[in-house]
Amino acid sequence: MKKIRNILICVNLVFVLCFLAALIIPVDRKDTLYSSTDASIYDKKNMIPKLGGITDSREAEIRFSIYNKEIYGIGLYFYVDGTDEEGTIKCTLKSGDQVVAEDTVTVRELMATQSSSTINETELYLRTNAKESGEYTLILQGENISPETRVALYGSRNADHILSYVNANSDNVADIFYSLETMEPQHPYIWMTAMILAMSLLFSYLIYSDLKEKNSD
Repeated sequence: MKKIRNILICVNLVFVLCFLAALIIPVDRKDTLYSSTDASIYDKKNMIPKLGGITDSREAEIRFSIYNKEIYGIGLYFYVDGTDEEGTIKCTLKSGDQVVAEDTVTVRELMATQSSSTINETELYLRTNAKESGEYTLILQGENISPETRVALYGSRNADHILSYVNANSDNVADIFYSLETMEPQHPYIWMTAMILAMSLLFSYLIYSDLKEKNSD
């Protein structure tokens, strides 16, 4: 009986340590800081505004500011029209004159996301690896895109203006759909470890009580 009791104590101590670790040690998780993705005011996909045009000679800028956040990435909703799949879009995130992150997406990848009835998000991985505050600019620059292919961004008249979209071929009657993602320290395993610990304590009590009762008989 003493041996079983010691085993139960050790098992529960392990679960206590797991619970304390879940309580104390944070885990970085992706979280949406700001987003504007509601296209419900448009009955059909072809009614959704297509803002600007990204070409080899015309870049687009997306400007925003954050406070004490670590950027993970930005989700954008690209519109592509054409048959030539060649070309890329270089995505450069800058803070002032300093480049803090870069990503590249191909026209072929964007064409694969196009749907006849819905708009789909393309996530740009632009992690900064440190909490920052200030103004940021995301520059979208086309490279080797065919003149017969149009690349633009979907937007809405109801979109909020936390992100400012600047493009030489956009009249700014609407703003883009987007989701701005950050890395946040979270404690996602607290409830799970607490439940496991509670169940372990309960079963340990039942097992020990049963053994104690049998020994008393």
